[in-house]
Amino acid sequence: MLRTSRETSTVFSVDGFIADFVRFIEQSNVEETGFQESVVRTSSLVFRDVAHVLVLYEASIPGSERAPQQGVDSFQLIQKGGRWWIVSITNDLPTSDHPVPEELRGR
Repeated sequence: MLRTSRETSTVFSVDGFIADFVRFIEQSNVEETGFQESVVRTSSLVFRDVAHVLVLYEASIPGSERAPQQGVDSFQLIQKGGRWWIVSITNDLPTSDHPVPEELRGR
């Protein structure tokens, strides 16, 4: 699940996610400008073979007039066969009504 606009979230298959990302690259001309995404902070909770990781990130297109956008990714993982596997990834954008979760705020 990915926040695809300020008002809309979309559930993707793997192929659908790849197609959406290719569409973003083409529409935003990021082959020319590039795309930058930086991890600002993470928060993890691990219980035995399951984990939940929140990631606060900041994304931007260099040279764009739009200010960098913060977002929160939520990863659910399971440990199996000696490694961690991603079970799901969801994403949302902080707003004034729904700010960055407390565990991801600067200390």
